[in-house]
Amino acid sequence: MNKIMFCVLLVSFSLMISASAGFVSAFPVPYPPSSQSVMYGSQSSGTFPVDINTSDDAYVQYKTTSNGMSYNSESWAPGFAGFGGIVTWSHTTIAGYNRYLFLGVSIERHITMNPDVVSATYDGIPLSFYYRYEWDDVVSTEVWTLANPSVGLKTMEVTISSALTRFIVLTSVLNGVDQSYPIRGNVSGQGDTQFVMANITTEPKDWVVVDLSVSPNIGATCTGEKNVKLRLGVGTGLAPNNVLGCKYTKTADASSEYIQIDIESTNSKWSYIIFSVIPSDGLLSVTYFWTNLPNGVVDLCVEAYVTNATIAVQAYRTTTTSWVSVLAIDGTTDTDTCYDWFLTSPYWDGGNPKIRFYFSGSIYISTYNMTWANLTVDTVYFQAAYDVERNILFPAYIFSFFGLLALMVIGAWFLKKRRGV
Repeated sequence: MNKIMFCVLLVSFSLMISASAGFVSAFPVPYPPSSQSVMYGSQSSGTFPVDINTSDDAYVQYKTTSNGMSYNSESWAPGFAGFGGIVTWSHTTIAGYNRYLFLGVSIERHITMNPDVVSATYDGIPLSFYYRYEWDDVVSTEVWTLANPSVGLKTMEVTISSALTRFIVLTSVLNGVDQSYPIRGNVSGQGDTQFVMANITTEPKDWVVVDLSVSPNIGATCTGEKNVKLRLGVGTGLAPNNVLGCKYTKTADASSEYIQIDIESTNSKWSYIIFSVIPSDGLLSVTYFWTNLPNGVVDLCVEAYVTNATIAVQAYRTTTTSWVSVLAIDGTTDTDTCYDWFLTSPYWDGGNPKIRFYFSGSIYISTYNMTWANLTVDTVYFQAAYDVERNILFPAYIFSFFGLLALMVIGAWFLKKRRGV
């Protein structure tokens, strides 16, 4: 009886150890992020790592940033009658992020001579025609563009369809311009009053560029600007049949900007093109690092809130030294999901994996509403589950087998001792 009871107790004790090991394995162990790196973007609220947890009322919020626009360089040249309708000049572009060249051309017009720009080049590369506004036989304004002009001292050339006209070329290069969609839209017009007035649709952080042409120039000036900044203002030819070219800029801070320019003359005629330049892509890159993570299947748990954007969650692959997208967050409602993800050695990185939230795209949408990518992170952590089937770390069934074997050896030794063997 004692032997039977002893065996029952032995087996029960072994099963209890096995069950307890399985119970422990059923609960995941969280690994909170040990460090954070914000390469692009800004941390607008919350504190890392204190507010990175599973609570809905504690979070860290990030916002995309753009380097913003700035002036890179500018130049101008006159085109005189009798020069064959061609003007060549030098322009120096300095290094800058997402450069864009904007060429404004102011042309005098006559009843028998209504010229347009035939071609424009920068360092031998053709510019793209953007827009032309003509006022019959009085004056016209044109805008041509070029993405990412090369850095250095370069030659520009503009050819007009008439060799007998006078014109002005005004070049400006801006940094931080969207390379795919540089111009949001434009307005144009003409008049013979002292004040040039117009409204243009914009978005905050846009730059408004004004190309104004005056001909005949009878006492007009570019220096009477009102709520814009003069960049270039030059004239050529003999009064009264000469031409004046003016280029202005203004930074936008609303959905519409009012432009007013005082040319200080009531006898001149003018035409203009005003266009809104879009800043380059918004960027967000927030990386989290872990240490001493087990190799195998882990749960990647992310809770996030994204406004008008899609944020990629990427893992770093050591074998290719590249970031690989593992899931995307796209929505304006909270998402709280855990994804089973096999953390193989290319991503495991010796127990030191890293993931990042990444976004690169236009910070505006077609309705001209702001779409700053607000990323609210409530839960960003790895969980290593001691799962029997997945055999992570020290699985329960291995522990149970060796535990039972050890108890059987101890029991056999005890029975042997009782028999006096």
